[in-house]
Amino acid sequence: MVGLTDPKGHTLAWELTGQAVNFFVASKCKDAVHQAKLPYEDKLYLDGVKDGGRHSALNRPWSFPQAACLKVKITTSQDLAALLKALAGPN
Repeated sequence: MVGLTDPKGHTLAWELTGQAVNFFVASKCKDAVHQAKLPYEDKLYLDGVKDGGRHSALNRPWSFPQAACLKVKITTSQDLAALLKALAGPN
């Protein structure tokens, strides 16, 4: 997993596992990701569970420590473009 921060300060965690490409973004981006029609799932932090019940990298200081985030599955270059456009906002 690799941590990235865009110019607006959004944190993205990029996961490469086999042929799957997933980006993790802050929960505050949920409406934008939903409007972009991208598949996502909530990755909640579960208090009292080892690593919050999710991948340990999501709890590092550069990621989403003890905070919920979204796992966005990217399967095409169009999906990646849609995610980046959604995070950039209307401007």
